[in-house]
Amino acid sequence: VVPDPKHKNVNLVKVDLPPYGTHHTKMMLLLYKAGLRVVILTANLLAQDWGQKTQGFWMSPIFPKSNETDSSEFNRDLVQYLSAYKRKALNQWVEVIKSHDMSSANVVLIGSVPGRHIGHDLSTWGHMRLRKVLKNKMKKIDSSWPVIGQFSSIGSLGPTNQKWLCSEWLTSMGACNHGNMLGLHSNQPPLKLVFPSVDDVRGSLEGYPAGASIPYGRANEAKQKWVRGYMHRWIATHSGRSPAAPHMKTYARVSPYETNIRLSWFLLTSANLSKAAWGALEKNKTQLSIKSFELGVLFLPPKSGPPFFYINSSQPTNQFPYPITLPLTPYGPQDEPWVWDSPHTDAPDRHGNMWVPS
Repeated sequence: VVPDPKHKNVNLVKVDLPPYGTHHTKMMLLLYKAGLRVVILTANLLAQDWGQKTQGFWMSPIFPKSNETDSSEFNRDLVQYLSAYKRKALNQWVEVIKSHDMSSANVVLIGSVPGRHIGHDLSTWGHMRLRKVLKNKMKKIDSSWPVIGQFSSIGSLGPTNQKWLCSEWLTSMGACNHGNMLGLHSNQPPLKLVFPSVDDVRGSLEGYPAGASIPYGRANEAKQKWVRGYMHRWIATHSGRSPAAPHMKTYARVSPYETNIRLSWFLLTSANLSKAAWGALEKNKTQLSIKSFELGVLFLPPKSGPPFFYINSSQPTNQFPYPITLPLTPYGPQDEPWVWDSPHTDAPDRHGNMWVPS
């Protein structure tokens, strides 16, 4: 633990990371006299993340202190995640969590921690964790319902869509209570990716500087041109967020209808579209390699009632505030994904600036 000399009430805890790994989780544990609140969000502690961008956060109720150790799933998962840091400085928070009743939590934690995970831990973290939860908790979903991924960065995904994205990762995203946990479904769901185009960034409230928080590198983009075929524009007209460049990351399974749209599940997370964040299977699918710390919350429909949420529907219950305007808008022939280390000088942004990265 390293004290901050300027702020004596702040302690910095160093985290061990593998090469190319990041500590990407954004979480607050807020302890009050009345209890403990957990906040999981997508914004970093940077001024530019809180001003003119689209972010997401989940805020728990204030969990009351309990005389008995809470055995709820949310409590166990949060303890397991914090314990994975293997830092004594966090042990006091582990004990605080254990002493609070979190049974009222209405979300499921989906985390990633660095390492090569085998055995029981194979399905504890990353996309395999999501696969296990969806398989155990989601009723059968029609294979025509697409998976929508929205994020602010893209890693190296391989030379074809079958190397990772549309094989193991999409299998996890498409999981429900049928099929083989480690095998591929015969009917993979359609995949749609939402990522800002150059025009989306140019026209954002911040203009080109918003792109500094959307780190898709040109080296990766040049090696995986096939990703563009899945891309859709950042448009959030109904929520008023189109001009606010997205830094949040969301994943969802949505019905293909243009009216009476339904949502099977929704994940708000720190995890971008990368193997480092979600993990990649190795050794004949017996090992999951993850490089980064990530954390998100999965929203599932209530156990009573329909097995889905409604989006912008006249239905009075099970409404969900999905932030992206549906149906999605695919990239047009002239649209290009934002690449942060390439110059963009063909047109100025709304503030009259060009983008010429050093």
